[in-house]
Amino acid sequence: MDDERVLEEHALYTDIYKTDIENADAPIDAQRDKMFILKGSYDLAKEYACLSQIFDSNVITNNVALSGTDRFDSMTSGVSNSDPISTLYAQAKLLKDKC
Repeated sequence: MDDERVLEEHALYTDIYKTDIENADAPIDAQRDKMFILKGSYDLAKEYACLSQIFDSNVITNNVALSGTDRFDSMTSGVSNSDPISTLYAQAKLLKDKC
């Protein structure tokens, strides 16, 4: 198995003007605050890219669409089969047993 790791360089940069630093009242720290805003934007962009891949039906192809009484929100005929927690535990056990 080829265990090659690639590091991607990331650098955050923003212009912080001298007047912003000089005019900042305590507890405002212009440098810190601008970097938090910039990092928040960066994190949001990475999250959006990740979610775009997760919800792309061409990427994740092993999903099952539930219908009828198999759906977790099904409350037909007074019978409740809406128990997603036990279903998740059962599937996790199946995966663990295969490992």
